Amino acid sequence: MIDIDRLMPMFRALGERSRLLILSELLDEPRHVGDLVRRTELGQSLVSHHLKVLREAGLVSACRRGPFVYYDLAGPHVRRMLENGQAAGTTEAHSGQDQDK
Repeated sequence: MIDIDRLMPMFRALGERSRLLILSELLDEPRHVGDLVRRTELGQSLVSHHLKVLREAGLVSACRRGPFVYYDLAGPHVRRMLENGQAAGTTEAHSGQDQDK
């Protein structure tokens, strides 16, 4: 049985474009807030807010290195989830195209 109440924060967090953008930026390497601000072109307070939501949902982790806090995907399961979601979206698009023919 799936614990739906435990999954709700994670899927709620994934339902926002800016948070998915941040997660996609973390696929390559851990990044600090300033780096994410530059790469996403979102404001610093907005990036910080989204990172808080992602942390609370168990999707990102944080690690202090000197004066910076670096954020990373919380584990390989997050990468797989994003990649599987991408593949499912691609499969869905292709199957819809096949039906149109």
